[in-house]
Amino acid sequence: MSKTEAKEYYEWFLSIIPQRIELLQEYVELSGSHVQLDFSQDSLISLWEWFIPRIEQKKKTIEEIKEELDLVPDWMRPEVEQNVLKFSRDTETQIIDIGIYFSSVLIHSSNKLKWVVINKPRNHVDVNQPLLAGTGKIRLNPIRVVDVCTARALNDVGNINMLSDLYVWWREKLLNH
Repeated sequence: MSKTEAKEYYEWFLSIIPQRIELLQEYVELSGSHVQLDFSQDSLISLWEWFIPRIEQKKKTIEEIKEELDLVPDWMRPEVEQNVLKFSRDTETQIIDIGIYFSSVLIHSSNKLKWVVINKPRNHVDVNQPLLAGTGKIRLNPIRVVDVCTARALNDVGNINMLSDLYVWWREKLLNH
C-alpha cells in the first residue's frame, strides 16, 4: 500500500470498529450464548470460552499449498507441506472481530492507549496495519495476536483464560515499555 492507501485503510478500519463489535455480539447471541461484550477483562474469558469450541479448520487446496511453497525458503518446505490445514472463513472472521474487541477492551482500560499505523520500515511485518500503541515503542497487532492464540487453542482447549492473560500482559507492555 502507498502511504495514502494505508491512511485510507486505517481510517476505514477505525470507522468500522463499533459495527464489528456489534456484529460479534449479535453472532454470540444467535448461538444461544449470554456473553456480554461490556469491555471488561472478564468478558474476554467468557468470549474465549464461547469461541474455543467454534474454531474450525479446513484442508488447504493443492494450489494454496503450492503458493505457500513458492514463498518460503527450501528449509521451510517440509513444514509447509505438512501444514495442510487452515482456519475456515467463519473462524477467520471471528478472529478479526475478537481481535478488534480485544483491543477495544485494552483501550477502555486506559486513555493512554490508542490506534496508530506505521509506514516504516517497509519490511516490518505490521507496516500499514492498524496497531495499538501505548506510552512506549511497543506496538500490538491485536488481530495477529488473536490468530496466534487461536492456533494455540487447538492444543490447549481448556485454557479459557488465554485472552484475559494476554490482556494483562499486553496492557503492562503497552503502558510501561
